[in-house]
Amino acid sequence: FDLRRHLLDFDDVLNKQRSAIYIKRSKILEAAENKTIKSFLEEVLLDHKKVLSKIPAKLEPDHALLISQHLVRIMDTLWLEHLENLEALRQSVNIRAYAQHDPLVEYRREASQLYTELNSNFENLVAKTILPLLEIDLSKIQAQVAAAVRPAQNPPKKIGRNDPCYCGSGKKFKRCHGG
Repeated sequence: FDLRRHLLDFDDVLNKQRSAIYIKRSKILEAAENKTIKSFLEEVLLDHKKVLSKIPAKLEPDHALLISQHLVRIMDTLWLEHLENLEALRQSVNIRAYAQHDPLVEYRREASQLYTELNSNFENLVAKTILPLLEIDLSKIQAQVAAAVRPAQNPPKKIGRNDPCYCGSGKKFKRCHGG
């Protein structure tokens, strides 16, 4: 019974952090949907005034979508890493009982430090990667994608099986679209 109770206590710490992360993640998605990603960035990047000053007052819709996808990706990656760290922490705190330390207290303290580190890493990664995203010319990318798709839709009338494929993949026709 005590073992189950301790497991629940450990899980409570994780659930509180999970709730906070999911709230932050849903704020990102809502900001993207409501086109208020700029205000979300201002909230996240309070300590990075230099980066904030370079973000335009009005973001293009495509850039806002790209930024929100990027923020969610960063959050998910950091969260997975955080879960692995918490699992390793959970396994290591039980040994501290031999040193007369309460494993649950140790877990709560260090999990809190790891969570603070997670938020700090999120803020720093956003600050480092947000400006290059704004410099991407999305119209050029869309034009390149459209140009790449067009040849595949209109194959030439006569093409030999050993000729290069019309899609531009570099493969022989028989191994690409002719197979």
